Amino acid sequence: MPEILIGVGDVARRFGVSSQTIRNWEESGIVPTGARLGGPNGYRVWRPADLDAVTVPRQDRPTATLNTMDCRGGGPETA
Repeated sequence: MPEILIGVGDVARRFGVSSQTIRNWEESGIVPTGARLGGPNGYRVWRPADLDAVTVPRQDRPTATLNTMDCRGGGPETA
């Protein structure tokens, strides 16, 4: 059975951040260094197990969605 590999875009969606944030996390050691397919300039890929222990830094966690925001004032709705 072939090994499952996840690209940077899918990793970003998994954590709710941008692909650039994943690259920054990789540089700072928050995310393990991804393997490169096709040489040093190739696509970054990770095995799912490599990402299981990653803890998202607090400042990078999504804090609200459009469904929980009052679009008129930018804050949580207060019914």
